[in-house]
Amino acid sequence: MNSAEYAAIEGNSSITGRDEDLLRQVPEDQRPAGKPSKQAFLPSTKDGGLLSTRRAAMGERQAYDDHVAGGWSTSGTWHVNVGHAIDLDLPCIDDAAHVGVPHHASVSFLDHESRGQREQRARKLARASRCLYEPPAEQ
Repeated sequence: MNSAEYAAIEGNSSITGRDEDLLRQVPEDQRPAGKPSKQAFLPSTKDGGLLSTRRAAMGERQAYDDHVAGGWSTSGTWHVNVGHAIDLDLPCIDDAAHVGVPHHASVSFLDHESRGQREQRARKLARASRCLYEPPAEQ
């Protein structure tokens, strides 16, 4: 399946607003020296070529809280700019209805078969990302 086929699944739609930010949770072990590594923006094999994010409309704090409530660890909410992803040939797809998670969106790496191509794009997403929400340090 490629990105266009995934976007065409009933309930899915392409996100084309270049100014929109998507929200990505970054585990602490994927933040060496405080900045996310490419691994934080690279779909794993089990992800099927789709990087999981949430739409910014839900809010950075809520995205963090939902992630933690789901039993996942995260060091904070980081942004993925839709326009930047599109420039990297990484379509963004609203797939909330398809996956059954409110405000869910995927950044599609489906059109890039080689690991090198995927890693190069993930590295560029990581470098451009900025932290939008970080929980207060525990006392």
